[in-house]
Amino acid sequence: METRKKRLVALIDADGCIYNGMYLYLVYYLIAQHGVAISTWATEVESSEDEDNKKSAEVGLIKIAKELDDLIEYFPEDNVAKAIHVHSSNNQTNEEAMQAEILLLIRDIFQSRDIHLSLEKLTENDFKSNLQLAVEDLHINLQRLGDPGQHVLKTLLFVGNKPFFNEIVARMEKEEFDCLDLFSASSRQSKSLDDSNSIENDTGSFFIDLGLIHENFKEFLPDKECTLHDIVLADIYGDCEIGESWKRILKERKKNEAEMYGKNCSDSETDNNAEIIHAEYIFDDTKFSLLYGLLHYIRSKFQNDKIVAAYFDDRADIHSVLATIFMQDPDLILSSDMILEFIPYAGYFPAKYLTRTNQLDFLEKGSVLVIKGEGNNNDFNFRENVKKIAMMCGHDLKNYDKGINAAYELDINLFKQERVLYKASMSSVFAGMVSFYAPASAIKPQAKSQIDEEKITKGLRK
Repeated sequence: METRKKRLVALIDADGCIYNGMYLYLVYYLIAQHGVAISTWATEVESSEDEDNKKSAEVGLIKIAKELDDLIEYFPEDNVAKAIHVHSSNNQTNEEAMQAEILLLIRDIFQSRDIHLSLEKLTENDFKSNLQLAVEDLHINLQRLGDPGQHVLKTLLFVGNKPFFNEIVARMEKEEFDCLDLFSASSRQSKSLDDSNSIENDTGSFFIDLGLIHENFKEFLPDKECTLHDIVLADIYGDCEIGESWKRILKERKKNEAEMYGKNCSDSETDNNAEIIHAEYIFDDTKFSLLYGLLHYIRSKFQNDKIVAAYFDDRADIHSVLATIFMQDPDLILSSDMILEFIPYAGYFPAKYLTRTNQLDFLEKGSVLVIKGEGNNNDFNFRENVKKIAMMCGHDLKNYDKGINAAYELDINLFKQERVLYKASMSSVFAGMVSFYAPASAIKPQAKSQIDEEKITKGLRK
């Protein structure tokens, strides 16, 4: 008989959560202080076989990573991290002081890129586009520098999220979890949404960064089983095999890098002349369909295990509306041996984070809301039922310019009556996926989503 494992499942949001104010401060600091050097190293390493250039870049990048780590001090008793050289005056909050420091860093970024106009004279579009280019260049150049560059990106994510990493590592040990499972619970569930949010919020790709977060956890938890799961809901709407969308996104990034720098792609499966078609995601404003699909996938994949699903998000409105639904209908999404936690996180945890409660009012005050599942309504047909949610919200599954807000538009009781759970063994369900779902070459192009700016959560909103 298979051993029953205890799993901590981290459902992770991106913008405003992992990409929080502290993270963005570090990005701007890195560009302002070291952007020119990083760009020079990337060019020298790629254009020369000189080992001295590679060694010089590697030593420099190690120093930069150490510098980033030293910039931020973590206070475990308060579950907060602070930039230790940014000090607020008597009439400033810490957040306001950070915003002022960021503006100074942006000024330095523009000067280093020979943009000599004053910030006051730049139009909003010029300001944003120049900053976006600087951020994009940073990520591209660090990726060009191989493992030493990846080390800086991993450090950037860790230092900008010390409370998050420290909390999960501590829980894994204290509560004796066997496995840590990482999932994207961001609205960046497709390439077009990842691209638009990366541009809008001055970040890298969440698909790449989740891989780096996973590598950090593997280093911090060498004795635990740590897995990054590559499911996104674009797989469901595009009738792809689970993980196919993620694979294509990384493949296209590799292809674009090869074209940009005139290199041959090392991946023998990548044809630089072949068009890569990407499936789309139906944007769900408050993420009901997203959590429904992810949690039933998780329950179906790990039927025999005890699961604590911790959903990290910075938006209190999303937490509140989803918690209300699942508290009223815990059998809708969870089985009796599964627990769902709503955890507020925006680069720091609220003062009352350590308080666990099943009272919705306390969630709004910064506590963690805990919901225990009921029954055994595992939805092995979650792929079709995710689509059903969209259709019951009035979507035609064709126009990806249009989104839904299932938490408000869906008739929950009617959905529960009409959904078909397919209570079959998962071995047969997963075995049939490869033959049942269309291969990559057979999937038709879909319209690229034009994302309403109001639906994009700002990375720096505080």
